[in-house]
Amino acid sequence: MISPVFLRNTSVSPFSFRESQYSEVLRHCQTIARVRNPIYSKEIGFIKERLGLSMIMNPELAAAQEISRLLRFPAAIKIDPFSKGRVELLKFKVLPEFGLDGMSVSQITDKYRCDILFAAIESKDTLAIPGGDHLVHNGDFVSIIATPKNTATFFKKIGLKTHQVRNCLLYTSDAADDLTRV
Repeated sequence: MISPVFLRNTSVSPFSFRESQYSEVLRHCQTIARVRNPIYSKEIGFIKERLGLSMIMNPELAAAQEISRLLRFPAAIKIDPFSKGRVELLKFKVLPEFGLDGMSVSQITDKYRCDILFAAIESKDTLAIPGGDHLVHNGDFVSIIATPKNTATFFKKIGLKTHQVRNCLLYTSDAADDLTRV
């Protein structure tokens, strides 16, 4: 059985909280509240528990965090955060200048001594969850799981220039306050 979901979009956070309370009337309903004001960010757990919400989200803050990740590792094809951003799944393309062609996963981890986990290797015709004997070739797309710090160390050791953005000006009309806090 699928539970109904109660969504309400308002421009003012206190109204969003009040609207989410109406979901109690609907019984057995999942409630999602959008909270834009960063003032409430430190009290999210308390608000969620007291109002019986299933989820609280701040779309502007989520966008700012995604922009921050992309500015940190622009060479990555895809970055997915886990555990509140403490660990990330990154995907990158193996290029000849990395010197990884023909090396096994275990040889790479032994040579570079970085605390990373090879999650997937996508070749032209296969996608594999690699073991230690799996070979990496130029042109493969490799997905690794690591902390941002360990990822930066690994990329530096293999010669992948992250071209990390040092200076950036972001301008938005509504969420400038959220973006400056990331």
